[in-house]
Amino acid sequence: MTYFDALGLVSILGQDLRFWGTVMIALFLKWLFTASKGTLKESLAGIVAGGVAAYYGVDFVVRQFDGLTVDDRDIVVIALVFTGEHLVRTLAIAGPAIINSKFGPSNGGKKDAD
Repeated sequence: MTYFDALGLVSILGQDLRFWGTVMIALFLKWLFTASKGTLKESLAGIVAGGVAAYYGVDFVVRQFDGLTVDDRDIVVIALVFTGEHLVRTLAIAGPAIINSKFGPSNGGKKDAD
């Protein structure tokens, strides 16, 4: 067994090393090409959001689009890393309003007058 064959058998959190290498390269490129680096907290939040979006989203996206195959997985990972922060930010901002409109009180979220 060659060294590269052995690396192909390594799995971290259910993903192969090629996946994690693609995530790391995409995160570095995202950080490198970001015009405003922001604070350390904002940078770390963007990195975590991109990694989480790629980890949880790549198989879902590949399954949903008929034209995508497992060979296109690296492109999907890169796209999710670059857009992950924006997806998480949109969910955090719009999520409560959507939940309130679907499951909230029928009076538009206003408390009843006593």
